[in-house]
Amino acid sequence: MVKRITIKDVAERANTSYQTVSRVINDKPDVSPETRKRVLKVIAELNYRPSMAATTRANPKTHIMAVAISLYNEYLLYEGDPHLLRMIHGVDDALEIRNYSLLLTTIHFTNNNAIESRLLNRQLADGVIIRLSMHDKGQTATLLKEKGYPVVVIGHSDDPNIPSIRSDDEHGGYTQTQHLIALGHRNIGIICGPESDPATAMRRKGHNRAMTDSGLDPTRTPHVGGGYTVEGGYEAAAQLMQEAPDLTAIIAFSDTMAIGAMRWLRKQGYDVPGDVSVVGYDDIPNARRQMTPLTTINIPSMEEGRRAVQVLFDLIENRKVPSNDVNEIVLPVHLVARDSTSVPRNIKRNS
Repeated sequence: MVKRITIKDVAERANTSYQTVSRVINDKPDVSPETRKRVLKVIAELNYRPSMAATTRANPKTHIMAVAISLYNEYLLYEGDPHLLRMIHGVDDALEIRNYSLLLTTIHFTNNNAIESRLLNRQLADGVIIRLSMHDKGQTATLLKEKGYPVVVIGHSDDPNIPSIRSDDEHGGYTQTQHLIALGHRNIGIICGPESDPATAMRRKGHNRAMTDSGLDPTRTPHVGGGYTVEGGYEAAAQLMQEAPDLTAIIAFSDTMAIGAMRWLRKQGYDVPGDVSVVGYDDIPNARRQMTPLTTINIPSMEEGRRAVQVLFDLIENRKVPSNDVNEIVLPVHLVARDSTSVPRNIKRNS
């Protein structure tokens, strides 16, 4: 029979008292950061699961954290969002070692743009992580904070009083462009996301900086919107190639749009990457499964979730939250080079 792991087993392994372990489990503030980290590590290693009844008696908290997402974006419903799923996975991983449950809930916008959420009606959780939509720059987070919830935002927020976690969109746009320029591309087009999305502006800013750093004129880069869908990328590629038939590379601000662009290019007889290179953004699982695996920008989705939980508990326990002037944490992104990008054909011929 397998021996049940007890709180004393955790205390012995962590070289501390069982009372200290209990304080960590029940989120009491009077534990040093080093000890808390050590105890949480041992809890994870031993797969210790404290009695919920015991923790409830010791602490009246719900032991639930909410992740609130917006259903404003229709593309989430029809295209799916692997980034969102990975983020939720990261949140759940971080909550599990703290013996917290995850409540997934939604944010709705009425016809007159009012915000509706069950979280606003009653206290359902000890804190909330909000994954903002491109249309919600922080209004929901502000409302929930006013209701008394500790709140952390994942995404671009306009409210500097609420901590936010996001990936480095500007560097992502810079890296996409820098990669193509390094291969020898000069005629580059962009398939953007919606203009209302702050990520679009940041990635465009990164693209412009990469072009300028290489002595190229970013104002000559043709760009069209693709709406973050495969169909949008398909139609945008057609428009781009009609407007600028000499393009040798296309940057897409999502993998779904890049996949749509590659479908149009192949249907028209273009070779990818022989005639036109394509680079995406997000590194969704489907990116590597394409006929020509897609070069893309990997974003740290799971780490965003984990860091959001860490900051949320810092808020709850009145620990200092690492922040800059705008109270945000920006996580690095990196290029994943696959087969959809190569040296332009004219350079190959001249070499």
